[in-house]
Amino acid sequence: MMDIPSLAQELAQRQLTLTSAESLTSGTFQSELAATPEAHDVYPGGFITYATSAKTKILALAQN
Repeated sequence: MMDIPSLAQELAQRQLTLTSAESLTSGTFQSELAATPEAHDVYPGGFITYATSAKTKILALAQN
């Protein structure tokens, strides 16, 4: 398993970005990713909800 700072470095080296949709964790992953020096290159944003049902509803709307 890769830690988040290493993931951010790998994404930056490959010129890739990553977005995330989280529920129940209240944005823990996105917060840790945003705290890396590479965040401005690899993290354009994401979605954070608490209820899984809210995440599902928001993502369904985003696909339309």
